[in-house]
Amino acid sequence: MEAIKNLVRIAVRPSKSFEWVRENPNWRTPIILLVITLVIFTAVSAPLAMELGQKEMLKRSADIPPGELAKAKQIMGSPVFIVMAMISAVIALAFTILIQSSLLHLGASMFGGSALQCWTDSRFMVIFSKHTCV
Repeated sequence: MEAIKNLVRIAVRPSKSFEWVRENPNWRTPIILLVITLVIFTAVSAPLAMELGQKEMLKRSADIPPGELAKAKQIMGSPVFIVMAMISAVIALAFTILIQSSLLHLGASMFGGSALQCWTDSRFMVIFSKHTCV
């Protein structure tokens, strides 16, 4: 219910929303929800991807030796494949967030904004930084 109130607050009074975010920085909940959603999506879509991969493999099976074809089917059918897909998705998410935040930092620095000031507003950076937000 709080999430719906936050969405309405953003649409009706954006300046108050930014003040609220500045007073209550919370980055853990969205990241946790994003990771959980990503893992669920990967768990659901991995079997479909395996099925499509096996169909493609059968189309090209003339080029693949029979022993390697059987090994590939065995690997793609194992639960390890799904776990590897989930881990890969989470790692890709981490790199995506890192790249986006780096570009945001670079853009803020290039256009005269104080990137350090933006970062020190969050609780995480205040704990690990000796700088204070001015």
